[in-house]
This record gives sequence, structure tokens and C-alpha cells, in this order.
Amino acid sequence: MIDFNLLERAISRYQHEPYYSDYMPAEPEVDTLFDKYYCIEMTEDFYDSEPEIPRELENEWDFENPECMKIWDQLCKDYEPRRLSLNNWQELYVEGNWGLTQDEVNKNAKKILTKRKYKDRIFVAKYDGDLYFYVYARDLPEMRDYQIILRPRSI
Repeated sequence: MIDFNLLERAISRYQHEPYYSDYMPAEPEVDTLFDKYYCIEMTEDFYDSEPEIPRELENEWDFENPECMKIWDQLCKDYEPRRLSLNNWQELYVEGNWGLTQDEVNKNAKKILTKRKYKDRIFVAKYDGDLYFYVYARDLPEMRDYQIILRPRSI
């Protein structure tokens, strides 16, 4: 379930008002979108940190021990609010980074915007001609959010 306080905090990082609204992608619409725009930047924000094992249990910790797993499950449950708010890694997708071409950057962004499970989790804002997409998925098994910025193609 989307935590709108965390979402607002995430999208307010931009230097303008986050006038985001719901965006319901469908492949033909996204195809048309990429005819007019290209992805100048996409980031993948990871929220997959884990709780620490209590210091007093470190020496005898064993993930195959059912008692340890019971403690681990409780630690993870207690840690969940912190995990959802802790962006512990960000991967940048831009032309030239990791040898990516502009076509590969566009393809990656398009893939995210057409994932059906993100249908109600994509928010969009328009600012200074660019489109800013925010995909909130940190509470899903992927444990990550995405930011995608599209710029109009020159005519």
C-alpha cells in the first residue's frame, strides 16, 4: 500500500512544486509518448536494507536455526517502517553510463512505464517542458522506486 507521506517526501526532492497526478500507462500510449520524448535520465532507488542482528546474538546466529529465523522475522517486521524510508542505493541510467546507448535508456524507461503491476503507482508532473515520472514500488517485492525524466525530441 502506498504511503503517501513517503511518496510526497520523495517527489518533493525536485526543485519545483510536485504537481503529480495519477498516470495509467498502456503500451500504445507509452509508444506514442516515446515518439515525442526521449529519456534523459532514469534512476532506480533501492529500499532493500535489512535489520541488524542483535550484537548479543551475533556469535551464535544461524539462519538455519528455526529459533533464529523466528527472531529474524520479528526483526524484519519491526524494521519495515525504516526500510520503506531508507533509500540505500541509487542506480543511474543515462546515455554513456555503463556503456548504455540512448536507445537502451529509452527501452529501460519504457519497460518500467508499461509494467502492469505499476499501473496505479505511476505519478507524473510536467515542468519546463519535461515530463517527470515517479513510480512508487518500494513496498512491493522489488523494493525500489523509479524516477524517469523525459524531454521532448527536437523537431
